[in-house]
Amino acid sequence: MRRMPFASLSRLLVLVVSLAACAGAPKLSDDARSVLRVEGLLASLTRAYQAKAAPDFFAGMAPTLRDREALRKAVVDAFARYDHIELTLSVDRVHLEGKIVTVFLHWDGRWRQSAHEPIIRQGTARFLVEDGESPLLTDVVGENPFVPIPDVGSPS
Repeated sequence: MRRMPFASLSRLLVLVVSLAACAGAPKLSDDARSVLRVEGLLASLTRAYQAKAAPDFFAGMAPTLRDREALRKAVVDAFARYDHIELTLSVDRVHLEGKIVTVFLHWDGRWRQSAHEPIIRQGTARFLVEDGESPLLTDVVGENPFVPIPDVGSPS
């Protein structure tokens, strides 16, 4: 019987271990998938808000969102008033309860108008999100990051 050289045996062992490692991708729990979907929603809302893309922004909002019409007016006004919007949402913790996901976060925002000092705000909020294939924001409790304080130094 012919013996396999040590170098060939080690290459074979590395190949078998590599194939075994690649074949078994980690399986995410339902909770982990839910958190990833909600993080995707937050990223999508932030991108749309900064890009001043109202249809994309409101696509992530539930029709039953509390004060939706007031929010819509404030957002449309902010898009028209400010030349540049920067917003960072930072998740502090996530609470899962059935199909409702509560996201505790803090945020930093900067709204700039030409020829004026920018409005710089930060705050904390609790977002309630209805989970599903396409999660939707159902409520904002606390300081809403999408509603800047009106710039008192500029004409309305």
